[in-house]
Amino acid sequence: MKVISLWQPWATWCMIPWKTIETRGHNMFRSLAGQRIAIHAARKTDPDAWSTAEPYLTAAQWNEAQGMVYPHGYVLGTVTVAYAIWGHPRDSKAALCPVDITRYCLYLAEPHRFETPIPARGFQGIWEWDGAGSFQDHWEHPMNPLFQMKENARD
Repeated sequence: MKVISLWQPWATWCMIPWKTIETRGHNMFRSLAGQRIAIHAARKTDPDAWSTAEPYLTAAQWNEAQGMVYPHGYVLGTVTVAYAIWGHPRDSKAALCPVDITRYCLYLAEPHRFETPIPARGFQGIWEWDGAGSFQDHWEHPMNPLFQMKENARD
């Protein structure tokens, strides 16, 4: 299954689902449109997430978010990428961040949050996961050093 890693708290917020649009400054994830993917919570926390999301969260969400547990290094669940297109300011609330035409948006639907998150080592970009608590170091971009190491090992 294809996976994207997100920094916390964004990963958890996608699974709740308060955040139904994931944004990027590039369109390299466009190939995910129409696919079911897994959401991995990276080992990092975005230090600006709270201040970025605050204008888009309700008071109840803000209060609930303060008491949540944000696991790191786990696959939290799966979502369907309904479609992927360049953004519009109207998408900001669903993305929990400012969106304009320079942001590429993955519209997330049908979240399935795992009852127990599954430990997994994450990667940047799109990577493959076997669903059993391990991973394959597959990347879509051959310039990735891990991809190159794997290819060199085959020679």
